[in-house]
Parts: sequence; C-alpha cells; structure tokens
Amino acid sequence: TCSAQAHTPEELQSDRRLARPMKFACNLSAGVLAASLLSACWCVVDGVTLETEQTLRDKVSKNPLEQSTHLNLMQWHLKWGELSKAMDVLKAAVDADPRHAWEYQERIGDLQWKYAKDQHAAEARYREAL
Repeated sequence: TCSAQAHTPEELQSDRRLARPMKFACNLSAGVLAASLLSACWCVVDGVTLETEQTLRDKVSKNPLEQSTHLNLMQWHLKWGELSKAMDVLKAAVDADPRHAWEYQERIGDLQWKYAKDQHAAEARYREAL
C-alpha cells in the first residue's frame, strides 16, 4: 500500500501545508505509480500538478477561449506519446477559438515537423497560419 493522498485544489488552497511534495512510503513500479496517481482527479507530486485527461477536457469545455487549456491538454497527450490525439486537440481548438487559430495551426505544423517528420504537411500548416 502507499501513503500518498490526493487533495482537491480547494484543500490545497485552504491548507498550505498540503502543497508540499508528497512522500511515498512504498516502492511502486512506474506503471503502478502512474495508474495510482491518475486514478485521482488532481494531486501534487514534488510540486507538479498531475491532472487526468478528463479533468483537462473539462477545463477545455468550460473555457474554450482560454488558449492555455487547449495547450495543456495537447501537452498531456504528448507526454503519453499520443501525437494524433495532441494534433486532434489543436485541430478542435482552431474551431473553438478562432482568435488564436493561427497559433494552433503553427503548433500543428511544429508537431508534424518535429514528431511526424512530415515536412510537406508542416509547411501547409505554416501557410495556413499566415
């Protein structure tokens, strides 16, 4: 068993002692640890906020014009090696937040260039961003 506890943002704000890094009293494999942490909606480990995909999707749906919510969800997918889902997030952001569409197009181009190694598709996205 593990002594880690997940706390809601409200609990962290009301009691600053909870915001310090969590300590684990057991040795867990990385996969078990990740599954344990991701089963909670929200927690802090070593000062880094961990959120689930659903939590981030909820933030995007509540604040579709907030650019950082789309980018956080995109980063979450990239950290899990889900390039196509990260690109889907940005494509949806183009429709949801037209004011920043050029920035999302540019990011899609960056992903296509850096991860997919698709120079032609990246160039097309860069042109759309202009």
